[in-house]
Amino acid sequence: MLNNNFDWYCQLFIDAPLETDSLRNLITNITNGKPVAGSFVENEFLQINVRKNHDWDEYKKNDPGNGFLFYKFFLDITPKGKNINFKDYIQQIKLLMKDVQAEGFKTVPACDYEDQLI
Repeated sequence: MLNNNFDWYCQLFIDAPLETDSLRNLITNITNGKPVAGSFVENEFLQINVRKNHDWDEYKKNDPGNGFLFYKFFLDITPKGKNINFKDYIQQIKLLMKDVQAEGFKTVPACDYEDQLI
């Protein structure tokens, strides 16, 4: 169940040489989700907004410290509904990351619980 005192939001940076629609389709397939309005995808556990990073920089993304901030895309991830168990939510994000990485793309989470995702 959602805890109102905890921030469940997660931003997942993705370095992928795709267009936004192609990444959205990939995320839809990976999560067994469905496309919703605009660039949104949702499944039983997650609501995901696939966004192009306006700070994207082909060279800065290679910085070993904060290069991920310049990846081409990021996902805004929030739980779908109020009856989601945190362990299930975390597991869904982990699976998403693993499957995106299996496609050959780098991912870096930025959230209050990122240490539980790596």
